[in-house]
Amino acid sequence: MKVKQYHESNQGPLAGIRILDFTMLLPGPICTMYLGDLGAEVIKVEHPNAWDTTRKMGSFLPNSKISSYYYFLNRNKKSISINFKKKEGVEILKKIIPTVDVVVEGFRPMMMQELGLGYEDLKDIKPDLIYCSISGYGQNSKFREFAGHDANYLALSGILDLIGDTKPVLPAIQIADILGGTMTALSSILVALFYKEKTKKGQYLDISIKDSVLPVAFLSIADLISSGKEIQRNETYLSGKLPNYNLYECKDGRFVVLAALEGQFFSVFLKQIGRSDLLQKTLDGKFEEVKKELADFFKEKTYKDLEFLFENPNCCLTPVLTLKEALENVDLLNRETIIQINDKEVGTIKMLFSPFAFSKEFVHLRLPPPKLGEHTKSILSEFYSDKELSNLESKKIIYSCEDSKTEA
Repeated sequence: MKVKQYHESNQGPLAGIRILDFTMLLPGPICTMYLGDLGAEVIKVEHPNAWDTTRKMGSFLPNSKISSYYYFLNRNKKSISINFKKKEGVEILKKIIPTVDVVVEGFRPMMMQELGLGYEDLKDIKPDLIYCSISGYGQNSKFREFAGHDANYLALSGILDLIGDTKPVLPAIQIADILGGTMTALSSILVALFYKEKTKKGQYLDISIKDSVLPVAFLSIADLISSGKEIQRNETYLSGKLPNYNLYECKDGRFVVLAALEGQFFSVFLKQIGRSDLLQKTLDGKFEEVKKELADFFKEKTYKDLEFLFENPNCCLTPVLTLKEALENVDLLNRETIIQINDKEVGTIKMLFSPFAFSKEFVHLRLPPPKLGEHTKSILSEFYSDKELSNLESKKIIYSCEDSKTEA
């Protein structure tokens, strides 16, 4: 496996695009990291005393004091630390705005407006500015002042009620944050940049995580609207009703998933196990009978016994891998979904890379995740003299990690 290195460059389709990033935690930082992967200059803005808490969350990378959460969410970014709760800090940010193409923020609705950094405030300075707000419920929602997290958004969107068996189950992954928040914001920003290229006009993007996660339930929503009947968990065709789209336990306690939804794939699977008779029973709607027959079959087999089925390209039978097993899969390594990177501070580690796969080399590792305020002086030197920067620092309006013992 080839070891990649950080290499600062101005390459990528978004090279020349400057983004002011006020986001923290998960949905926003992934979005802006992907924009940075594609060449944009992402300037992460953090308050000196209220910085991105992922800097101190989760496990730490081996032989370092760097949080794995922060490290994996913030490559290809620069960091400036400004006290934007003070008027002088707001004025500094407004001085940067004419050079900025996109602002991304993830605070509760109205907070940026109260600071004087809302869209209406900044578009007067930069008329073609693209301004993206990522919030739990949206700027005009009746819940807009409510705090929330992934589980809240899943619950209020009706999706959490569909997950589980006899009762709702909390997923171990952040579905709403990433599929709703990250990917909707990312695609919206890219479309807005394309629109700006054509029209020279900016705009405001109001991303509601709760609203944006609803498409993951497209089929269930279609069934509900067409039938008028409440959708029951574990009773839809793709959540346990069908024998040919289901989970089964093996003799060794491991699980497999059979997802032979189409008849031709289910026929191949049944032929391989010598049970072609079960196809007609399935077509006749004898789902529970067929599920029991298949459950009995798998209960007598280990993973090793099933290898010939896993390797058949038309069976749609796959082992349920652990996350560790999945990340060691050679296919992920070959496609560089998982990469190995050398960082002078943390050594050689594996990390999840961008999901983009272009025919041209558009995605680059340019910068390691920045220390708090690492680029404050270098970026603000575009607008202030060294003496002015020293004065702002002494007044605690700006912060630079060069002159502080803070480890954030």
